[in-house]
This record gives sequence, structure tokens and C-alpha cells, in this order.
Amino acid sequence: PNTYSFFMFKSFSFNNCNITSSSGEIEVFGCINNSLNISTTSGNIEVGYYSPKSVTLSTNSGWVNLQKLTETDDITINTTSGDIDIALTTCDNLTTKSNSGVHEFSDVIVTDKTKVESTSGDVKLNAFDSGELELSTTSGDVYGELLSKKTFITDTASGDINISHDAYGEKGECHINTTSGDITIKMSK
Repeated sequence: PNTYSFFMFKSFSFNNCNITSSSGEIEVFGCINNSLNISTTSGNIEVGYYSPKSVTLSTNSGWVNLQKLTETDDITINTTSGDIDIALTTCDNLTTKSNSGVHEFSDVIVTDKTKVESTSGDVKLNAFDSGELELSTTSGDVYGELLSKKTFITDTASGDINISHDAYGEKGECHINTTSGDITIKMSK
């Protein structure tokens, strides 16, 4: 498969970047000031190191890897079949949606709202924080570690709920819904 890579020097930047591909991997490591929009039918997407104001990534068949973005307002990621992996990132709002795939967040801080929807796949949180969280999966577990205490509103039709007593607090609401899956949340150490 084809790989399209965009590496740019920090002194060179784009205001907006729109990339569309029917097949092939897309890698963007460059300075984009306002918006980054990537859409591919079949292929992986990898983005990192600089911070556009908004990021919208979409793939029908492929994984998405986003790392080391800071000062980004909104991040929106949609996959039909593929994992979503976000690491070392701060933003105002984060929205991810997948029909089939794992959503994994490591060292991610969202100042306002996080919304995660998965039809079939786990939601993994590692050193994660958000002002407000809405996490839902039809068939998959929600588990991990938060950086701040929350008020939890949980529901599962078929699964166990295990929230560590030290995770309860008043620093925002955390809504977690699963149809068939466990919920396990604790505080990050």
C-alpha cells in the first residue's frame, strides 16, 4: 500500500490542511495553524507533534494514532473498523466514534468534554482526565485510571461495575454506559 508522509519544518506552516485518500497510509507531522482534516477509505492515519486548532480524522478501514498535540481546541475521530490511539495530548474537546475497534488514551488531558462511542471494542484510559466524560460501548469494557475524582453515573445491562472508592469526587461528571461489558475505574498513581 502507498504511504503519504508530510513532514514540515517548524518555520514552515499551513493555515489549513485537507487530505483525502481512497487507499494508503497518511502520516502528518507538521505545523498546521488552524484545521487539519484527513479522510481515507482504507488506510491508517498518524498525526503528531504540532497543534492545529481543530483536528478531524476519518477512516473506514484503518487505525488512527494521534500523539503529542497540545493547545488544540477540538479533536474528532471516526473509524468504521479500526483502533484509535491517542497519547501525550491536551485539548479542549475530544470526540471519538468507532463501530469496531479499541479506543486507547494515554496521558491525555481534555479541559472541557470527552465523548467516546464504541459499538464493539474496549475503552482504555491511562492517566486520563477530562472536565466531563461520556463513555459508551455496546460490546466492550471500559477501564483505566483517571487523574481527578469524578461524580459517576454508570449503567451496564450485563457486566460488573468496579469503581475505586478514591475515584469518587466532585471534579466533573463521568457517564459510563455499556450494554455488555465491565466498568473498572481507579485513580492514577
